[in-house]
Amino acid sequence: MMRVIRSRESLPLHELRAAAEDLVANGRAGTLAEMSLLRELLEDQGVRAEVVFATPRRSGRTISLVKRVVYLVPPKRLSDPDTRTALVPHRLAEAEAELLAGYLESATVLAIAASRVPDRLTGRLLLPLGVMTDGEWAWNLDWADYVRAYRVDPSQQFRDHARSRNYAPVELDDDRVQQIARTLGVRG
Repeated sequence: MMRVIRSRESLPLHELRAAAEDLVANGRAGTLAEMSLLRELLEDQGVRAEVVFATPRRSGRTISLVKRVVYLVPPKRLSDPDTRTALVPHRLAEAEAELLAGYLESATVLAIAASRVPDRLTGRLLLPLGVMTDGEWAWNLDWADYVRAYRVDPSQQFRDHARSRNYAPVELDDDRVQQIARTLGVRG
């Protein structure tokens, strides 16, 4: 069952819609991504939500403007199941993004492919395919490029983890690497 939110903080739906129209008309970057993040936060609380930007027609009806939202599996603790998160650009400061991207790409490689694929946000960058680990977390190598190029935030928990290690992954021995690869079902 989907609960429909007609107002938020006593703000009527038509005012929210007018504010969204203004944001779209003025070309504000990141608005859809921020709404997608809000949708994820609502769903975490058990509220099934759908992001729809609508503008009134002269007949009084509304139309939906469909925009593409990109989801990826974020870095995860080794014991956690896979989840998906929307890529939200410009969530990190440049300095933190650079430190975090360095951490993401300098960890231990579990598997890597020679081929590259276009990035899922713009299709402009060619990203490497690989699976990385620091012994506690695992992630796809393309996260380093999404963080560096678009300042996407993988998660607060992962940022805290990388920061606690001073953005320097520990070196893992071969036995630990093989154990992690087996646990994740990764073939190297």
